[in-house]
Amino acid sequence: MVAEVWRNLLQHDRRLVRQCLERGSLLAMLHTLTRHRSVDLLRRRKLVTEPFTEELELAPAAEPELEDRSQLTERLGPALARLSARERALVELFYLHQKSYREIELLTGVRLNSIGPTLGRALAKLRTALAEPTAVAN
Repeated sequence: MVAEVWRNLLQHDRRLVRQCLERGSLLAMLHTLTRHRSVDLLRRRKLVTEPFTEELELAPAAEPELEDRSQLTERLGPALARLSARERALVELFYLHQKSYREIELLTGVRLNSIGPTLGRALAKLRTALAEPTAVAN
C-alpha cells in the first residue's frame, strides 16, 4: 500500500507533488491518498465464507451441585477476607450492589480507569482462593 501511495504521488512527472507544494497541502494530500489506497486495498480483498453445516455441540456449563454451592458460599467469606479493603469494596459494589464504574468512582474515589484492572486482580485472587479449599479452611 505504501508503494502504491508513492507511485500515485510520483506518477505523471510528479505533477501531484508539485501541485500540493504550491498549495501548501502536501500533508493533507498524503493523508487523503493513503486513506483512499487503504480502502481500495480492503475492497480488493476477497472475504471467503463457508456456510456452517455442522451443529456445534456445546458442553454444558459446569454448574456446581447444590452441596457444592453451599460449600462455595462458606468458602467465599474467607476468600473475600484475603482481598485488600479496596479490592473487597470494589467487588461488593460492582457485583453485589450492581453499581456502575462511574458510581463506584464517586463512592470510593478510585479512578475510573483503575476500577476494571483492580476488579480483575481481585477476581483472580478469589479464583485462586476458592480453588484451594484447604488454604481457605486454615
